[in-house]
Amino acid sequence: MTYGTFSARLKVPDQGGIVTALISMSEERDEIDWEITGENTKIGQSNYFLKGVVDHSKGGKHEFSGGQDLAAGYHDYGIKWTKDSIEWIADGRSVRTVERRNGQDWPSTPSRIQFSVWDGGAAGGGTRSWAGGAVDWRKQLAYPATFLSATIQCEGDPLPTGPPKRQPGYKPPNVILPEITMSVAGMAGYQEAAMKKDASSSGGQALLPSSAGREQKVEKVVGAAAVCAAVGLFLAA
Repeated sequence: MTYGTFSARLKVPDQGGIVTALISMSEERDEIDWEITGENTKIGQSNYFLKGVVDHSKGGKHEFSGGQDLAAGYHDYGIKWTKDSIEWIADGRSVRTVERRNGQDWPSTPSRIQFSVWDGGAAGGGTRSWAGGAVDWRKQLAYPATFLSATIQCEGDPLPTGPPKRQPGYKPPNVILPEITMSVAGMAGYQEAAMKKDASSSGGQALLPSSAGREQKVEKVVGAAAVCAAVGLFLAA
């Protein structure tokens, strides 16, 4: 999309280091963000970036519905993007508007809408500190965010009045990845030798230890000595 309104209803995890995001992103790396860090789930953070240049001086922090905990329930995050302004909307309430000034560079390139959950604790020092520190994956192997619904309205299109009509018998696609077995150094059952086996020797599959210490075949390997879990859903308009 190039200009328009997009929003999502979601619930975020409350683990420091985990970042949940609703953003627009273009190939030129123009970007408009809602981000919530697990360290402080009473605050949603707004920002925008131009051509990939990192500038945190334009960021803002906002409470939702009287300071409610965003990890305790579902909340609505919205962004209205025009050629002259960007507005951030929290639970239906406008919390910030940035207006374009004469000659100001501005997010103006065709963008995809992206939902993501990512490990900010695995990044460099500044990002790690902002996200809430390193994530202890030995404590828990998943910190899910739940995206309940999304609305995307390109500029000039009519406002959606409800979900799209489907043919009888339609079933939504399954976006849940099949469960895979992983192991993290330090956990019970971890076997370093098994983690180093060549996947080609098992017919293209990798060998990982199960929690009981037995080798088990899986289809994918996301890491050897560390696990980073992230889910992204991309919608293009």
